[in-house]
Amino acid sequence: MPEQFRVTGQDWWLQLARPRAWLWFLGLYLLLHMGMRLLFSDTLQLDDAEQLIQSQAWRLDYGNFQPPFYTWVLWALWHVLDPSLWVLYLIRYLIIGLSFWLWYRVSLLLFDDPRWQVASASSWLLLGEFAWKLHQGSTHTTLLTLALVMSLHAIVLLLRSPRLRYYLYLGLAVGLGMMAKYSYAGFLLPMLLAALAAPDTRDRLLRWPMLFALGMAALVMLPALLSLFAADAPVAERLQDQTSYQLGGLVTGDPAVLLQFGGGALAFLAPLWLVYAAIFKFPLFRSSPTSGGGWEGEISVRALLDRFHLAVLVFVLCIALFVGIDHLKSRWLHPFLTLVPFWWLLHASAHPVRRHAWAVLKWVTVALTVLVVVARLWQLLATPYVGKKPSRVTWPVVAALQQLPPGLLDSPALAVPDTFLGAHIRVYAHRKVDTTLTQPDAGAGRVWMWGGLDRVEPDWARRLSTASGRKPQWAMAQRGTAQYWIGWLR
Repeated sequence: MPEQFRVTGQDWWLQLARPRAWLWFLGLYLLLHMGMRLLFSDTLQLDDAEQLIQSQAWRLDYGNFQPPFYTWVLWALWHVLDPSLWVLYLIRYLIIGLSFWLWYRVSLLLFDDPRWQVASASSWLLLGEFAWKLHQGSTHTTLLTLALVMSLHAIVLLLRSPRLRYYLYLGLAVGLGMMAKYSYAGFLLPMLLAALAAPDTRDRLLRWPMLFALGMAALVMLPALLSLFAADAPVAERLQDQTSYQLGGLVTGDPAVLLQFGGGALAFLAPLWLVYAAIFKFPLFRSSPTSGGGWEGEISVRALLDRFHLAVLVFVLCIALFVGIDHLKSRWLHPFLTLVPFWWLLHASAHPVRRHAWAVLKWVTVALTVLVVVARLWQLLATPYVGKKPSRVTWPVVAALQQLPPGLLDSPALAVPDTFLGAHIRVYAHRKVDTTLTQPDAGAGRVWMWGGLDRVEPDWARRLSTASGRKPQWAMAQRGTAQYWIGWLR
């Protein structure tokens, strides 16, 4: 390593290339974000609320077109701990922390120069999907992120040294990916094609230890496959419910898939693509065949990622030819785009950077990281008092529950056809909540409850009130302009 590239005590940014320094940074970063969330809000996000309700029981399929693993973890935990916000967020931030520790380890494997190591290790801070949205309440997507980074880590290790433990590690990562989200297949299939397309990677793939990797993957992902195909509704019908796709596409003059994928990709990769385009050269077709990869030899991770992203583009184009789609969310694109920072930097590292590139990258990354912290504080503290749309995390749901008559939440016949409110009751009252009853009756003894931002009866509550002659009762809490009403009939 050239002497001028070595980490010195004065290069505080490059100190992050050291494992201990990165651990300190990552630990403080996660502690800050987790602490802000738990200190300033006791309100659940929608994904957390759904998981709290579903994890009341063990089932093979929870009806949400997601593998059951994350829910099973919570279900097991609730046998030894009471459901709580801090447990939910501890799990999430442990997964996030492991994801970005492995992201750092991949960066050390791919690059020798500490400047590129830090640029790669910190690249997720330039992706809104990771730097912002991971803190907003994702569940299965958080686990998917870990599986994707684990998969790349295992692949790079295998390309460096085809040891049995790396094959087993790859099998574990693949199994975890399918147990995290079915969309992991969108990563697995293009990567498989990319690996088979070149002799060096194909050699690693077709060795006998891969049988152990396949066995490990099959063992880990078996529950996810059973859940996928054992459901009452066919896979195509469940996918239709998620995406509202239809036959058509480019052959009928409908470019919706291409347009939405392109727009979603730009949103997913923002602002990283803007920063990298400004400071790094990216001569895709003139890269040195001997550079990149962080070690000497014929195997190149960069070439593998070239083929992987080409396979993704071909896959998307084939779908776009024959399929139309009503909406495509950028958060669905993790399997296709998570590896883009590594790929871009591997190409950029083969050529001289522009003047002041390292200083710009350092301070832009620092500025955006601080900006995210400020934005989260604004979201948690200011939105009820500024503007007309308070963030969901500021809704005073728990404060409204505290206004209910004593003993009301202890009713053995409590029915709450509202997953969001039901999850808060489960945390607040430490009891299971029935959210499955959707056809209220006028039978005596049952307590029906609902919640919302306005004092409005749902249609079913209005019909029940008319049929039973009972009038709804109300409780309300307010925080700035954020109000939360709870109504009930008993």
